[in-house]
Amino acid sequence: MATAGCNPVVPGKEKEEIISVKKDNVKELNIELNLGAGELAVSNGAKEWLDGRIIYKGKDLKPKVTYKDQGNKGKIIIEQKDSTAVNIGHFKNEWDLSFLKIYR
Repeated sequence: MATAGCNPVVPGKEKEEIISVKKDNVKELNIELNLGAGELAVSNGAKEWLDGRIIYKGKDLKPKVTYKDQGNKGKIIIEQKDSTAVNIGHFKNEWDLSFLKIYR
């Protein structure tokens, strides 16, 4: 049996990533979240643009956080490698993200 385009998530130790993006002077913020299967909780109340915690099991699920200052706009991208095959029995992917509330 052959499969194409599949990157199985290999079970491993559970890991926790604390993530944060410091507030700057941009007037507008775009947010892009790229995750496959998992749990996502989003709230406001952060002191910075973003404060969060991601708990995952499997090295392919390690999050990558990028912030781009594009003049008056900022962009936060949080993503994981594209894994199309997940071993559900050993799978954990929980994102708890809090963003700064912007008043206009």
